[in-house]
Amino acid sequence: MVVEKIKDIKSFSKMFGLNIPYYEHFDYYVEQLAKTERHKDIKELLLMFTELESELTHSLLPNSFGAKDMYEFRMSMMKEVSKFLKESHPYMEMTLDKNLLTLPSNRNFTYQEGVKYVSVDMVQANWNSIKKYDQFNALGETYNDLLDKFDFPEVFRRSKSMRQFIFGNVNPALQQKVERNMMQEIVRQFSDDFDIECVRHDEVIFTFDDYSDLAPFLELDSNKWRLKIFTVERKMDSKLNTIYNHNGEELYKELVGVPGNLFYMRLKQHLTGEKLDIRDLYFRIDGKLAIWNTPDLKIEI
Repeated sequence: MVVEKIKDIKSFSKMFGLNIPYYEHFDYYVEQLAKTERHKDIKELLLMFTELESELTHSLLPNSFGAKDMYEFRMSMMKEVSKFLKESHPYMEMTLDKNLLTLPSNRNFTYQEGVKYVSVDMVQANWNSIKKYDQFNALGETYNDLLDKFDFPEVFRRSKSMRQFIFGNVNPALQQKVERNMMQEIVRQFSDDFDIECVRHDEVIFTFDDYSDLAPFLELDSNKWRLKIFTVERKMDSKLNTIYNHNGEELYKELVGVPGNLFYMRLKQHLTGEKLDIRDLYFRIDGKLAIWNTPDLKIEI
């Protein structure tokens, strides 16, 4: 089967958190996003998406819910999984848990340059919050096992926003309370030896002095906990984080907190070092295409 060019750019963008200001230049923006760690697999995902789109168009999917397009298809699948979770025994057990504590969280704090940070966050926290109550394995061992029950396409499985939608319809406030209680395990384990900078419902951020101090963190179960070791450099209206391995070797850099209407300019100015293209200046406001007026910048047209 010949794979056609993507039709539903909006759905693809929502699924993977993409900022595409001008759909006519979609391929250009994909090339830029592929240079970032967050979106390094975007071309693979795009191929998977267009293949699925083509299968849906040609009625080749065994269970498409009668959907006419990708939007209807993904919404139907997400709602089906949410419904299953809300009717499940683990969810009922979670709602009946009277032992949950109301623990404090610190959502915002100010990062400092020259400080070494180590973040511990829960892998697929919303999934794990309900899975905690799955005594009889009704949901499966993993999130993918759950999705297997619904023949979830692979490209949908790779979408964090779809997972967030699914669990966002299954009492998210209670999930976050459970997650915060689960994170207390990390707080207790490391608070005596490391300074805690921030505690969120699914993440704890510590500071440390030397990379040799990180050994205890390496013993954490990587299937449940995700480590990120980083430093922060302030760049105009955003931050440039450098990510390291446990030996202090640089892995990559990532831009954090960049205003969406400045993303492609900042990407080249602070990350790739490439010359600006006129398309990097496009952004949308009130649904209309706009362009930055930057006479002091050298731009390739």
